[in-house]
Amino acid sequence: MPLVTWLVSLTTMVANPYGKRLGDLAAGTIVIHERTPAAWGWVPGMPAHLEAWARLLDLTGLDDELALAVRHFLARNRQISEPTRSRLGYALAAEVAARTTPPPPPNVPGWAYLAAVLAERHRRAALRLAAVRVAAATVWPNLGAPSK
Repeated sequence: MPLVTWLVSLTTMVANPYGKRLGDLAAGTIVIHERTPAAWGWVPGMPAHLEAWARLLDLTGLDDELALAVRHFLARNRQISEPTRSRLGYALAAEVAARTTPPPPPNVPGWAYLAAVLAERHRRAALRLAAVRVAAATVWPNLGAPSK
């Protein structure tokens, strides 16, 4: 009999659009998936002289994989010996420049350009997250409140 009940339970979960178990259906409960934000990890600071330029950036072409590669490079670039460090930094800066607009200001070092792009990307993501949290608080005002 255990095999039959297991199959019925599994079929119910797969067939239900909300993934409810038999017990959820019988009790009338709902399943809430609460996402907790992952740690940002290390994010470079914004070079002050590039802040105004960075706010104009179109970052839609910069995917997560490239942004992570840039972050890893900036975090570990002092551990990479020359000429590999310069070659890798130049390649990353060229790839980021090809996917973003406007181009970097003249005479900006590659590391400063990459740091500004990542810092601006992080700033925008933090703003989006804050806006989502405000919207969620208006829909579910007691969601973050401790239980009594």
